Amino acid sequence: MGIKFYTYSFLLTATLLFSTNSFATTPITYGDDLTGWINTLGESHDYTFQGTAGDRIFIRVRGTSGGVDGCIELFDPSGASVAMDCDDGGYVTIDGHELASTGTYTIHAKDHDDNDTGFYGLSLQIVNNTNYTTSIDCQFDILGELTHQAEIDAFSYTASAGDVIVARMRSEDGSIESRIRIYDPAGNLIEEGNSSGGTTRINTFSIPADGTYTILAYDGNGNDTGNYGFSFQVINPTACAENIECGTVSADLNIIAEMHAYAFNANAGDLININMRGGAGVEAELELYNAAGVEIANDNPNGGTAKIEDFSIPTTGTYFIMARDRKGNDIGNYGLSFYNMNNLDCATELNCNTDITASIDGLSESDYYYFQATAGERVMVQMRATSNSLEGELSLYNSDGFLVAEDSPGGGLCEIVDLVIPSNGTYLIKVNDKHGNDTGDYGLSFQKLDLNCTNEFMCADGAITSNFNNFAQMDAYHFEGTVGDVIKIKMVETGTE
Repeated sequence: MGIKFYTYSFLLTATLLFSTNSFATTPITYGDDLTGWINTLGESHDYTFQGTAGDRIFIRVRGTSGGVDGCIELFDPSGASVAMDCDDGGYVTIDGHELASTGTYTIHAKDHDDNDTGFYGLSLQIVNNTNYTTSIDCQFDILGELTHQAEIDAFSYTASAGDVIVARMRSEDGSIESRIRIYDPAGNLIEEGNSSGGTTRINTFSIPADGTYTILAYDGNGNDTGNYGFSFQVINPTACAENIECGTVSADLNIIAEMHAYAFNANAGDLININMRGGAGVEAELELYNAAGVEIANDNPNGGTAKIEDFSIPTTGTYFIMARDRKGNDIGNYGLSFYNMNNLDCATELNCNTDITASIDGLSESDYYYFQATAGERVMVQMRATSNSLEGELSLYNSDGFLVAEDSPGGGLCEIVDLVIPSNGTYLIKVNDKHGNDTGDYGLSFQKLDLNCTNEFMCADGAITSNFNNFAQMDAYHFEGTVGDVIKIKMVETGTE
């Protein structure tokens, strides 16, 4: 970020004008990143900038691998040396130095032992003045680029006390050792990301006070360049998350390290189901946070569907879902389904004999149905996909949201047969693809084995002709019988399907 500088012909001009290895001074400012070149042994470069008393600065220099060993010295306006760092490893910093006076400061850069030539990167950043940063909002994703060695990209966010921050950074090709820092308005380093598996994360950092904070993103050793993904998310204000009441959301992760936040309201004791399934490449990861931004549940299965199921809400309030790729290195589409099992607004009511055709349209989608039942009633439920791609799964929950029966054969007909209702109440039926990765149409049939819900069959009628219009359809009949009666029931297919 900031202005990018490269060394051009002024280096050659300086060599011609001066018989010594001292070069003309180059003015720079906060937020600048540049590349310099040491052409001759013993050569040094001076860079000047205007500083104000109280400024807290971060200077980084990285020499070429196997070449220039970084060495920098900072001089105040009087010419006195106030900070220095030299190392044979190539990477040096002046980190968090506070300027004591206002005026022109000089950075003197050279090879540590004056015995190497080559290029080096230098960056200068102020950490308590956000005028030299890119301002971001509470949902921010960017594909950035480090074009110079030692480069620092600086962002700023105006936060309120209690805001909870999650941030991630990931190299596009794996070369950059991602680092994230957060500074408070006074320039104090208050949080630093932990790197794991190529991704650096800051997890649920709570902002201590109102103000504008500085966030730095850079390569840890300063020796790598390239593209990176950076994602910044404030998770607890509802304005920073997409509201979700129930149903399925289809979305895309377009940038590596990208994250999406969703918010919902729930009452204490509500049971919720959350599923996430990624498209090709995306490894789903789910996290659930309470209103204070504290993580209370998660799932990252290393492939397949991430699930937070039958989770009982501890207190009434607003909750937040974080959806992302597990490692942050993949992009693509995903589906996220959310359902509060104590809220029937997103479920379809079934009467005592219902046959319907519906569809699973998105990844991880679940369709919910409900019916009222009395203890002792018997019910049957069948579900069948209309194509081989959808692997049906059928689940039935009681009025408290607990699983009563299920069937998931991995293909073919799903059925819950002759279930005796244990108690009065409202029951839920969930229909979904077993692995959450397929879509398609399905038929669902629900039948109560009750005189009022079945067709009467009398022996005088002889025969009944009917049709199956939906996959999984059931037709139910009842008849009067006497002990000792001998009956014969025969069903004959009349069509060719």
